[in-house]
Amino acid sequence: MDILLVTIRLFLVGIFSLAGIGKLLDLKGSKKAVEGFGVHESISKPFAVLLPVLEIAIAILLLPVQASWYGAVGGGVLMLIFVGGMLWQMWQGNAPDCHCFGQIHSEPVSKKSLLRNAAFVLLAFFLVFQGRENQGYDLFDPANNFSETNVMQIIIGI
Repeated sequence: MDILLVTIRLFLVGIFSLAGIGKLLDLKGSKKAVEGFGVHESISKPFAVLLPVLEIAIAILLLPVQASWYGAVGGGVLMLIFVGGMLWQMWQGNAPDCHCFGQIHSEPVSKKSLLRNAAFVLLAFFLVFQGRENQGYDLFDPANNFSETNVMQIIIGI
């Protein structure tokens, strides 16, 4: 189970890092996207900066096992907000650009983007429901010996 938990953590680290960095690389597009979701123009610029910083902070929190539960809570709540915003826009008949991964990848809100984000919510809350003390291997503990060979052996089961 520990390898599953650390794999989920690392996957979410990648997702939140990619999303945050992608948005920071395209702040103009991020501002336009948050406005497309209804954030007033007067606060859209700070919001467009705060969102990717928050995503990167969540990614960082998911790395150390001692903080990963908090990162999972933050990530799950943030993804729930995204899902809610998407559902609202779809219900209104709108399909604003999600700008989910900023400059790296962007697409209009759709069932596909909704399902993708819902899957991320499930992964984050899977970690949350494991409890603070059960977040998988500690990546920074030298006793775990996370060499490339050991990680591959764990993953493929040899």
